[in-house]
Amino acid sequence: MAIKTLAYVLAAIVAVLAQWMIQPVIAIGGIGPNFLVILIIALALQFGAIPTIWAGLVFGLVIDALTASSLMGLTAFSLAVTGYIAAQFKDNLNRVIPALQYLILLGVVHLYFLVNDFIYHQGLDWRFITLFWSHILPASLYTFVVLFFVFSMTHFGED
Repeated sequence: MAIKTLAYVLAAIVAVLAQWMIQPVIAIGGIGPNFLVILIIALALQFGAIPTIWAGLVFGLVIDALTASSLMGLTAFSLAVTGYIAAQFKDNLNRVIPALQYLILLGVVHLYFLVNDFIYHQGLDWRFITLFWSHILPASLYTFVVLFFVFSMTHFGED
């Protein structure tokens, strides 16, 4: 258990650094993957709701501070909500076929971007459908592709 916990601590450090320094470099048209969402989903599937909510709050505040976010705490809130929802699938995700597992994970990733972007862009006069097609859907898909790759190559998120 100690080795698994150490692996998650190292993954957390890598995810925060990747979100802060690598994500802007690999962004396509200003849209990049969210490495913290991937980490929070993996933590939720491994440790459950309460530890993941706390991790989401801490990592969200750290990344908001590092990026000088105009809405301090929004990422923390969005990650905590995402962690709670993902943790609800902790014991049941392995009971369904893999295609449905990844569809559920896509929904959880999509939920993060719905919550985060809907609040972040409240001041704009954009219609929701414009925000959805221009940012929420592409960012969700980009993050999901990275999540798929990470989960396929590692054992993060598995019991």
